Amino acid sequence: MSVKLTKKTILFLEHEGLSPETLAKLSAAFNVAYCDIEELNKFVGKNNVIGIFVRLRSYIDDTVFNHLPNLKFVISPT
Repeated sequence: MSVKLTKKTILFLEHEGLSPETLAKLSAAFNVAYCDIEELNKFVGKNNVIGIFVRLRSYIDDTVFNHLPNLKFVISPT
């Protein structure tokens, strides 16, 4: 029996200004996805989203946590 391992997803809500090197390193280990906070509904219920990068523009509340059941990290590089 073979087990297919899939990469976990890191979601960037504000990705402007991040270095290409950082994105390349993250992309090697994770699926990297981008969206605005208003488009977060595209990821509702996605079990593979384990982290969100946010900055000062995005407001994160319990709605986000409730819609992403396996979210483990909220990262703010500010």
